[in-house]
Amino acid sequence: MSEDLTSKLREAEKEAKCVYKVKGFVHDLHGQYDTRTQAIASVIYSRMDTEETEKREKESEKKSTTMQRVKNVEIRTFPRNENGQLVAPLGGDRGYLKGMLRTAAKLKFGDQWRKRTSKYYGLKSRVVDGVFIQPEMVELGKAVSNPLDQPKAYLIPRVGATEYYDYISKAPFEVNLIVEGDVPEEVILHTLATMQRLGCGPKRRGRIEITNVERLTPKDNTQQRQL
Repeated sequence: MSEDLTSKLREAEKEAKCVYKVKGFVHDLHGQYDTRTQAIASVIYSRMDTEETEKREKESEKKSTTMQRVKNVEIRTFPRNENGQLVAPLGGDRGYLKGMLRTAAKLKFGDQWRKRTSKYYGLKSRVVDGVFIQPEMVELGKAVSNPLDQPKAYLIPRVGATEYYDYISKAPFEVNLIVEGDVPEEVILHTLATMQRLGCGPKRRGRIEITNVERLTPKDNTQQRQL
């Protein structure tokens, strides 16, 4: 004999200590996890010639000659989902926001985690390991902000190469923070506030702006907080 426990599992999934709905914007987020090839023109050299005429002894006519090279380069960009939307891994245990949450919590409360006399003593594992962010991939619209032949370029001096990125200058996002352990609400809010000061995405070149935090209770009552 066997017993189907699926329904009980679904009920257990709903028993998180607390869930926070977080809304905001990503700014200047660079692409990652997909690539495309693009023809990019670059200047090889520019020469300026000066010719003087008899009628204009003090004036000169300048002629510039510019040589350009066109080459195909690899652009780091955003993957698309089945709806044709650009997506980025804001959620998930290895997503951008979880990494920012770990860093922000450590900056804000790290010293207190180790003090036995602090009310935050022992919170590290509950914040770092007990807060989950969903969904993993977040939709950010259907088009990047840069013209396709004008990605952002960054020279990597140590290897003498240039990396190219598509980027999204501003897009709304919405995620849920699922808190499994007993974490004081002030810790969540202060951590979210600090996250806004950190870099987001590849090389931490982007950032986030949080506009609304909504606490969802088991009875579906809500309490909104503006940051």
